[in-house]
Amino acid sequence: MFALDADDRPEDGGCARRSGGGSDTRQDASLDVLRGLAVMGMILANASAAMSYDNKAQVYATLSHEHWNGLHLADTVFPAFLMMMGVAIPTSLDRDKRGVGPGAVGLRITRRCVRLFVIGFLLSNLHWLAHMATADWRFWGVLQRIGIVYGICALIFLKSGIRAWVATATVLLVAYWPLILLPQPDGQSTDLRVRGLNLAGWADRATLGAGNHIYVAGPQGYDPEGLLGTLPAIAQGVTDAMPSVGSSDKSFILNGERIEARDGICRSSDGTLAGCDLDMTTALRNIVGMTGIDIADASHMASGAPARFLGFDDVTGSVVVGRFADLAWLGREGVPKGVWRHGRRVGSD
Repeated sequence: MFALDADDRPEDGGCARRSGGGSDTRQDASLDVLRGLAVMGMILANASAAMSYDNKAQVYATLSHEHWNGLHLADTVFPAFLMMMGVAIPTSLDRDKRGVGPGAVGLRITRRCVRLFVIGFLLSNLHWLAHMATADWRFWGVLQRIGIVYGICALIFLKSGIRAWVATATVLLVAYWPLILLPQPDGQSTDLRVRGLNLAGWADRATLGAGNHIYVAGPQGYDPEGLLGTLPAIAQGVTDAMPSVGSSDKSFILNGERIEARDGICRSSDGTLAGCDLDMTTALRNIVGMTGIDIADASHMASGAPARFLGFDDVTGSVVVGRFADLAWLGREGVPKGVWRHGRRVGSD
């Protein structure tokens, strides 16, 4: 929990990495378990949405998507599928490469990508297929995005190494921040608190909105699986956390190379970009500076909402009598002034 006094010094942070892997039986079993849990979550989330929207029934909040401030169980389902897809790529390509050349593997990747997209398109448009004269078709969808992300991530993994994976994820994430804040060409104001009022929403409307071929039609229409929104999904497919997270040691070995984290940037010994070094406090300052939301709301998004999602909000996540006094005291510019763990001060200037 951030105790707001509301300075500018980064601590330790997160960055990108993708570990390779062989066709290990335990990994396959773990992926099967994760797939099962994700499918269960998908069924629960979809059934709850149908009951809520179609039958106007009251459903358990955590099984519905959070509209803005917070995180529900339903919001983790799609990221779980993307994560498993990224983890499975090394294993699947290891099997694909046996006895064939890179060209044949690339063709297999392309075929999978196309099949996923086509299946997704058909599933997204079952109603249109049954009522073509009166219904509109939708271009984007969940499987379509998974297919695109898989194809791009698999080709990156096939054709390059760790530097390219990290560089791709970093560029996509860093570029997405200012991109999503650009003014909309149609003249509408950009407001990240309103879905559709950003450049990603405009791109959906400009490309497919005229024919109502997006999830939400209208002047503020958008598609949750739209064009620009796929960029951070690609980054998720090739990223994880750098060893510098939570450590004062900013030098570490990654895939046989020494990586130095300095001034928020991870670089190899020859200066090649190897990722980012972003801490939670800096992320808090970023979202306040980039979106203009109140720092108290940003603090809740970084502490209270995750605690509620994990089911720990009865013991932590807010400054309330009887809960753990886990606090980060921030100065006026967002720089940490002190840290308390269970009421005992453990860090300061």
